[in-house]
Amino acid sequence: MSYIKSVCEGCGFFTLMDRLRIPSTKRTCIVGWKRTYIKENIVALDADIQRIINARSQMESVRTDAANSELWSASFKPRNSTEQTRNCTQLDKGLILEIVNIVVAHLLRVSCRIPLERKPGKTWNAGGQIGIGEVAKLIAPGMLQQLRNECGGLQTLLKNHSHIFCVAQGKVQFRIPGTVHRHLGKKKKRKKNASTPLRKVKPCWFHKNHPDGCPALEIDCDFQH
Repeated sequence: MSYIKSVCEGCGFFTLMDRLRIPSTKRTCIVGWKRTYIKENIVALDADIQRIINARSQMESVRTDAANSELWSASFKPRNSTEQTRNCTQLDKGLILEIVNIVVAHLLRVSCRIPLERKPGKTWNAGGQIGIGEVAKLIAPGMLQQLRNECGGLQTLLKNHSHIFCVAQGKVQFRIPGTVHRHLGKKKKRKKNASTPLRKVKPCWFHKNHPDGCPALEIDCDFQH
């Protein structure tokens, strides 16, 4: 922390340290409060900053027995100021749909029919469970390659479809809509607040795509039928 503070000061900022009011052991923050130089001296400051960088890179070269190699600071390029979205939402829609369909087909093959509380005498295929590692084996290597640069990869893609899947403890299964949600073997009832009517905007995936339709009545489902 002291080293980082010294770097901030060397870069021309009056630097303070504070403690955030959050429940964490890593809650110390460093604040560049204001500049310690006038705008006209920016060229001289840039030279000082470059000396700090070169000195640090020389230390690293000596530590790694690479004293004769080029300084890493000489070829350093800062990352783009616009951070690329890497949460699987910008992938090709066809690729996403194909992966979702592969997982759905596998879950349905492991048939596990459950009785429906609100539809007496009827059962519904709740599917089985599959580990993330096993899911990866079902998908073509070329498709997986397109997920390599995404944060979280395959697991993030499936979690983005939380209206279809429940992903927890490294396993995937259907998230049953309506009043019953099966979460890795446990049943949870959806909390209802009569004073706050649920506004349904998104269409129900199960109603349109599951062979047995949606297991919930439309009044109980979180999505439009």
